[in-house]
Amino acid sequence: MKAQNHKFSIFVEDYNVPLAPWYIFNEDYFAKELPKLAGKSFTFDSLFYFEKNFVLWGANEKQFAKAGNFFSGKLMANKRFVKKICDNHYKCFKNVKKFSFLLNKINEKTNKELYEIYEKYYSIFADGFKWGMTIQIMEMGNIKFSEILKQELNDKLKKIGNPEVVFSKLISPTIETAVAKENRDIIKKIYFIQRHKDILKEIRSAKNFELLTSKAKSIFLYLSKKYGWLQFYYLGPAARPGYYFEIIKKRININVAVELKNKDQEISALKKFQIKAAKFFSKDELFKLKTLREFAYLKEARKEIHTYYLNFLMQKWHEEFARRFYFTPLQTKYIFKDEFKEILLDNKMAVNADILNERYDCCAYMLKGGKLSFYAGSKAKKIRKLFKSDSAENVKADNFSGSVAYPGKARGVVKVVNSTSDINKFNAGDILVSYSTNPSLVPAMNRAAAIITNTGGVTCHAAIVARELKIPCIIGTKIATKILKDGDRVEVDANKGIITILNK
Repeated sequence: MKAQNHKFSIFVEDYNVPLAPWYIFNEDYFAKELPKLAGKSFTFDSLFYFEKNFVLWGANEKQFAKAGNFFSGKLMANKRFVKKICDNHYKCFKNVKKFSFLLNKINEKTNKELYEIYEKYYSIFADGFKWGMTIQIMEMGNIKFSEILKQELNDKLKKIGNPEVVFSKLISPTIETAVAKENRDIIKKIYFIQRHKDILKEIRSAKNFELLTSKAKSIFLYLSKKYGWLQFYYLGPAARPGYYFEIIKKRININVAVELKNKDQEISALKKFQIKAAKFFSKDELFKLKTLREFAYLKEARKEIHTYYLNFLMQKWHEEFARRFYFTPLQTKYIFKDEFKEILLDNKMAVNADILNERYDCCAYMLKGGKLSFYAGSKAKKIRKLFKSDSAENVKADNFSGSVAYPGKARGVVKVVNSTSDINKFNAGDILVSYSTNPSLVPAMNRAAAIITNTGGVTCHAAIVARELKIPCIIGTKIATKILKDGDRVEVDANKGIITILNK
């Protein structure tokens, strides 16, 4: 194939992501489920490129726009389809919780039972992708349903206030995600510590978690066991007790009563605002706004339960498989389902460590014209050329814009944070700039004065976390990481969606 004959537009650039389970996107959703939902004649070309723990995903831009238009139209014309999407998300959440029981005593499972567990995992992931991607497609690429709706409602939004701020509030969910519950529990633990002076003194003086007594340690062990999986993403590790020790030590002097009261008041005020603003919109417009609001919650909840928690659970499986067949757990995440079947059921070693190491170094998985093709090594590097080059690389501008995810203003020093290796350079009050955020970057997001991303819509990870942390956030700039570098000073006006470079 000649590279110039077909170019894929890049929609996702992410880190800490292995081949599995992302290969299921091409193998199941794009190749099978999308044509079922959108019609048999619908084809969707998709390319994943993996290089160590880094991934690029791209699609045919025209096909992507067509899919976005199709689902936007179907969702707004068919309220039952909206209900179907929501119901299937909740069904998937229940299936993940049921799945956790299959992993009990994993070391006692037969090879056949191990494969059956992987089949179940594959099925749950594929089902979650099926319904989750319907929401994703509406908010990725050049056509975003939220942006279209915001423009449609612009005149009415102006009557209420700043259109960007009003729209952000109208589509903000009022249901707490696991991240919000984690934050609330952290505050409650701080309250407990403040009431026990011996523990408070101990935590203040201790340099790290390991130096604490067992009584004090139990607080952080509890948080790690209950919420540590939120940091797992695809490769882990889960957050350990020391992670929560660092968070609480920095926040130990907060006024707990005020913090909890503010949280409750913010949710209450948001609900009242949404109810009061409802009179400005028609029944159909309110349906669209409420749909976006529920989708914003479901998108983050799906990531938390269907991705972070499910991958956290499956780590036991990968470790057991690796132990039996002399691989590392990371290597097992570069094995396809059919290869697991050959190894576990047919007793055939479909892959070896050298093959998996080559895949880890570089591989590509492409769906084009309904045909799946896999490449590794030098062949995969050639396939990368099928991605369109980013014309934004040479852009020079004093200011640029994006969509408001959470309003506010901030000035500070830019730090580009795309992976966990970038977090150490991040200081409190810095401006976090990223292609797109994921849970592994939350420690830096907690310290950010503002957040700016290249990609994402109002239901993306950065938007959800920014709303929870009340941090000014501008998303979907397309070019932020291309024109901003570490050390640049910027002003983030997330009331208007404008980033101004103060000096470079």
